[in-house]
Amino acid sequence: RKEGEKRAVREMRVPTFVETEAWLSNHGASFATLLVLVLTNVVVCWWGVWEFTSPHWITKSNVLRYTLPIARGAGRLISFNAAVILVTGSKTLWTLLRKTPLQLMFPIDDVMPKFHRLLALTAIVMGCIVHTIPQIVNYATQALKLGPGVWTYGNGVAGTQLLVTGILLVVVFAVFFVTTLEKIRRTTIGFRLFWICHIVGIVMAFPLLIIHGTMRGHPMTVYFVGVPLGIYVVDVVARRIIFKTKLSGVVSAQAFDDHGEKVTKLVLRREQGEYEFKPGQYAELLIPELARFEWHPFTIASPPSDEGTITFYIKASGRWTTALYELAEKEKLGDADDGRPLKARMRGPFGAPAESFSGYPHVLLVGTGIGVTPLLSIWLSLANDSWKGLVENYDAEDVKIKEAKKHAIEMTPSKYSAPPIEMNEMLKTANMLFTDILSLKQGGVSLVDHRHGAQQRAAILSAWLESLTCNVALFTCTTVLEALVLSLWIGEQWRPTQITQIVATWFVMPVFGLKIALSLVAYGMRYLVSFIFVLEVLIFSGAVASFVLTLDVLINNNDSSTIWYLLTFGVYLVLHVIRIMLIFYATARPASEVTRAREKAKSESLLTAHDSVRAIWVNKSVSGMSWVMNRLAESAGQVPPHYALELYATRSSDDEVMSSSPFRASADESGVTQHELKAGRPRWHEILTAAIDRAHASSPHDGALVGVFYCGMPAVARELQNIAKLVTIQHEHKLAASARPSKCNCRIVVHKENF
Repeated sequence: RKEGEKRAVREMRVPTFVETEAWLSNHGASFATLLVLVLTNVVVCWWGVWEFTSPHWITKSNVLRYTLPIARGAGRLISFNAAVILVTGSKTLWTLLRKTPLQLMFPIDDVMPKFHRLLALTAIVMGCIVHTIPQIVNYATQALKLGPGVWTYGNGVAGTQLLVTGILLVVVFAVFFVTTLEKIRRTTIGFRLFWICHIVGIVMAFPLLIIHGTMRGHPMTVYFVGVPLGIYVVDVVARRIIFKTKLSGVVSAQAFDDHGEKVTKLVLRREQGEYEFKPGQYAELLIPELARFEWHPFTIASPPSDEGTITFYIKASGRWTTALYELAEKEKLGDADDGRPLKARMRGPFGAPAESFSGYPHVLLVGTGIGVTPLLSIWLSLANDSWKGLVENYDAEDVKIKEAKKHAIEMTPSKYSAPPIEMNEMLKTANMLFTDILSLKQGGVSLVDHRHGAQQRAAILSAWLESLTCNVALFTCTTVLEALVLSLWIGEQWRPTQITQIVATWFVMPVFGLKIALSLVAYGMRYLVSFIFVLEVLIFSGAVASFVLTLDVLINNNDSSTIWYLLTFGVYLVLHVIRIMLIFYATARPASEVTRAREKAKSESLLTAHDSVRAIWVNKSVSGMSWVMNRLAESAGQVPPHYALELYATRSSDDEVMSSSPFRASADESGVTQHELKAGRPRWHEILTAAIDRAHASSPHDGALVGVFYCGMPAVARELQNIAKLVTIQHEHKLAASARPSKCNCRIVVHKENF
């Protein structure tokens, strides 16, 4: 498949720039964050190594001369990564940040579990291997002798507590690693082990790290984890206040079994006005009868409009979930006359990637297996504001509505053709989108209509300098150079530090100087009064100040300016981070699209705020969909024609699918319906191509975003991301190769939840 994608790109002769832009649309923010983490780890590790390197630290032991720098560098990494782990585990913090524009500037979807796991793995490897092996050598060769005290200032005598706390930390880290393995977590008692070891491990690990991480009388670990630990404690307290625990009664619990695929439908009581949530969010459940202290996270599968109840679909895949299934299978539970009462506690709701679906005019919802639950909540929520109910008020236009419905169903990607764009209208796609970001509108819509000659060329070059490729490349180069500068400065290599600093500033000044000049020529006063002008002038000024101060130190040996050139360039880096986050925001969500869609929804009663919605559920068999099939069939007749629901049964035959279709009732008199039950697997390339074509047809000049929200196995998530990149490239190539070439801002953004 990968070779086929590469071959398709080569055959199209797509420029590398276009291919890179398509990849960065989905991975740019994650790449930039990972880059910062890696470089910070490098600098922190070198800091630890340098502290025990000659001539700063001298020892007569030939063993300690090599082992202590390695152990200390690894120790610094343990402290740093443990600190950041606390921030990634602050559930309340990230749930609240999802409600802010930061969700589009920063890869919040990857914080948990991607970055959380990466940081934890780094700390474990550093703690159990890189830090431990040199210390074993030290104790085995008696290069380090045990003695009283915390640390005796590097005279070759280690406090006994270092050995004791070190051994305990290795045990804690090893248990952490083993219990997080999927093969362990999926066993009968695996999740309970994982949960208990996580709680006990956190309580033990940080006090041990603080004691063990004391160096030369200074509690070095406290300097790293002090603030993050405070954030985490506040987060846990806020979790109990903001996300209050609610004791609820079970309305019903039904068990469904399809050839070993066991699912429990759990419906809990929810009083009106209580436990407000958004479609796509999740909650934590505790059922005392199953386990008194275990909280388990599950996506809320019902829409907020369900009065009095909240629904969860829970697959039996572990000890707790299997016990719940067996309980629902053996006896009738609930508050009915013949049901046995059962109590459950809910905590939440917490943020999830799918809750941001409302920000996209074109939405593709994808769920595989039990991963359909976010799709259910969103789809049923959309269906609640039903097109069918609105149509009942328009008897006079009944024929017109049917024609519109039929046309929407039969429309194919080939029917979407963008109107030609003249050269002087190129600015409507290569535009000042970023410049207008704080005014929440897409710049191309309000640009001066006519530009010619140098002004037009300046605008196009300025737009190129605002591209993801250009900015991520510049950000990568400057952060790498600055990490090198800091490393050289820590190592007291003054002349190389100054030369590298000059190179770093020369990398920045021409780019931003050119960007400011081009934007002034192209946009004049409009650019001069924008926020981006102020930001770019500050960035340029910081780079110039750093260059001048560095030159002063280099030529005049003015050591008093050393710290100032580092600080000024540090300010530049902070401003550059802000700038690139705003570019990620502008790329992920041209807000004018949402505003335009909302206004259209208010003015036209037959349209919603979404131009198109397509929901796809992939499951093994038709019978395996029985636990929610009736609810989906009811909703099928309540949505507008540009909403489509498709169910795929990968292991069912065509005959079984045809006889089991639940969508016949939603068809009109001629049998036309936009909803389908199909055998086999989805053709993702065709689906995503149709989505981006529809997005382009809805907004050929400004461009439109397609938001893909996926929940399921990681392999399908990776496939969707790769195909989204390929389809974006092909779409760009198709427009560029047309009779009247044009540029398009249409993109596919993939949000994923992996289970």
